[in-house]
Amino acid sequence: MEQFSISTGVREGFQTLVVRGELDELTAPELDTAIDGHRDGWPVVIDLSQTESITSAGLHVLLRDRERLAIVCPPGNVRRLFEIVQAKRQVTIFSDLETAIQSLTLSHIEPDRAAASGHHA
Repeated sequence: MEQFSISTGVREGFQTLVVRGELDELTAPELDTAIDGHRDGWPVVIDLSQTESITSAGLHVLLRDRERLAIVCPPGNVRRLFEIVQAKRQVTIFSDLETAIQSLTLSHIEPDRAAASGHHA
């Protein structure tokens, strides 16, 4: 089991947060603080590719109503959890970071979120 950590970075105008380990009631507040501490106006991409599990506390942090937020989550157990709770209604989810950056660069995330929720901008 990998120890929980968050790595931050900037990629093509996006703040990136790479989450490793378990996202649970003990670690979720750290992610919440990291998301809230992003650079003003910069879209945030949260990469969960190395996240082993997520509890309801982690889901709550990730699905809070925030602007300009996207999640990277490859197929697997964590992605299945997002499908069960229908997370796409609240946040845009991509399978890999490259696709997320390319898509968000073209769409600036807001039109993408609108398309995911069935609304038009």
